[in-house]
Amino acid sequence: MYKNGTFTSCFEVYMKNAILVLMMVLALASCSEYQKVLKGVDNEAKLVMIDTLMNRGKYTKAIVLFDQVVQQYRGTDKAPELALKYGEALFADGMFPTSAGQFERYADAYAFAPKVEYALFMEGKSYANMVAVFSRDQLYTNKAITKLQDYINNYPNGEYVSRANDEISDLRFILDQKAYEIAKNNHHRDAYIPAIATLENFIEDHPGSSFQDDAHFYLLDAQYSYAENSVYTIVPKRLEKAKKYYDTFVKRFPDSEYKERADKIMTKITEYKPEFVKEETKKDNQE
Repeated sequence: MYKNGTFTSCFEVYMKNAILVLMMVLALASCSEYQKVLKGVDNEAKLVMIDTLMNRGKYTKAIVLFDQVVQQYRGTDKAPELALKYGEALFADGMFPTSAGQFERYADAYAFAPKVEYALFMEGKSYANMVAVFSRDQLYTNKAITKLQDYINNYPNGEYVSRANDEISDLRFILDQKAYEIAKNNHHRDAYIPAIATLENFIEDHPGSSFQDDAHFYLLDAQYSYAENSVYTIVPKRLEKAKKYYDTFVKRFPDSEYKERADKIMTKITEYKPEFVKEETKKDNQE
């Protein structure tokens, strides 16, 4: 009996429960079928199941089947396609070191296959996905850049060149950020000599970096602080070097957010008087 929508609500609950039960039954049946294929000896059935699992995003289960059948089809017409699919499953499952190796093996084994370009790009992409945050070791960053650049060199007009260039740009930013952070940390802990050295190296080694502005300012600041904390006899020489850093900074970055701070440093440089001059001025004032 219908009353205030009660019948409709009960029917909706019934349908939701029925759908849930149906989904559970299908899942159990699918799991049972997977186990049957997994434990069986029918390799063709395993290939069909691999495609089904890949389409459903069940890459971990597909990889288990790949491990069973890849060797069985080695040397056959199906081997190239299977090897490439295996790499794709490994990549999709987040097993990037293994997928990189699989794509590399595919490219080596099937150098003239239509998909070799794709495999080389995916090898580089696998390494790119291994890259850790910039504060960690960048072994895989450099490896990824090398692999992606190799792809571009081999296929300058290739289908994936634009994506490869974008990946390389992102990876180089990570390297820039790591190098800059090391130099900046030296500056911030008042390690003037290491700061000056690492900032100079950064400026030279990363000419297109978005951190060039920051690096030039902190180089000026580090050199000024280094001079300020030196024995007075060598302060002028070190301040002269700081002045050169200032001139380079304002020439390259006239609209920098650090311009006001840099100008204050320059004012201190121009107003500096050697200790013996200060002493003479003090005596004159006393007389």
